[in-house]
Amino acid sequence: MTAAPVEPVSEPLPVPVPVKRPRGRVPAPMPAPAPPPIQARPLDRHGLDASWDRQLGKGTVSPDFTLDLHGASLDAAHARLDHGLALAITQGARLVLVVTGRARPHDPADRGNRRGAIRAKFLDWLAAHPDEVQDGYALSKELVNAWTCQLAYELGTKGIRVNATMPSPTQTPMMAAFENVVSKEILNLFTIPSGRRSTPAEQGNPLILLNSDAASFISGVCLPVDGGFHGGVQVGAINMQALLADAAAGA
Repeated sequence: MTAAPVEPVSEPLPVPVPVKRPRGRVPAPMPAPAPPPIQARPLDRHGLDASWDRQLGKGTVSPDFTLDLHGASLDAAHARLDHGLALAITQGARLVLVVTGRARPHDPADRGNRRGAIRAKFLDWLAAHPDEVQDGYALSKELVNAWTCQLAYELGTKGIRVNATMPSPTQTPMMAAFENVVSKEILNLFTIPSGRRSTPAEQGNPLILLNSDAASFISGVCLPVDGGFHGGVQVGAINMQALLADAAAGA
């Protein structure tokens, strides 16, 4: 006896339900909520950030040079800081720990002779000069240049030369991290007029020159190594404020 073939049973397809369109004016989608503002760190809490605190506490990193100003008067602290940083630089220290003590709630007029004066005076200066401090990056570069000139004068009698270079954007693997923080368009502004980033060799060769006998009488120089960018800024041919404003408007 032969069995009859079984026909597959197909389920009926669902009937599509028409989408009802709302009547009248459809409101535009709500904009995404703005990210919460970054809370500025209070001036009375400035100091080592949390990552440095953790590394120092765990012993994974240690300062190359420690400069303790705690307990000193303002004049003594200034002299100790000046001498200590010069000594740290000559020793090649890369991480210097400066201990200033804890700021204390004294009136500004009393801070010159009360405990916590050093830390408080430093915080007073930061609070009074927001335009100079800004994010700290540009100020730190200016301080390096000033410190180079100061040390060249102070150490010149000992036959020690001090120079610095001011590099432009250099094509290294680190540039990808810079582009994540500052846009590529902003970084490229600093390649005017050459139109390109420098190579590592183009930054290293001037350092070799400054540390060779060919520069035996050169000291206190902050040498731009930027393909002419610094020259353009100095003569007014490059207006960085206008360029940055245009880049920000087009972002």
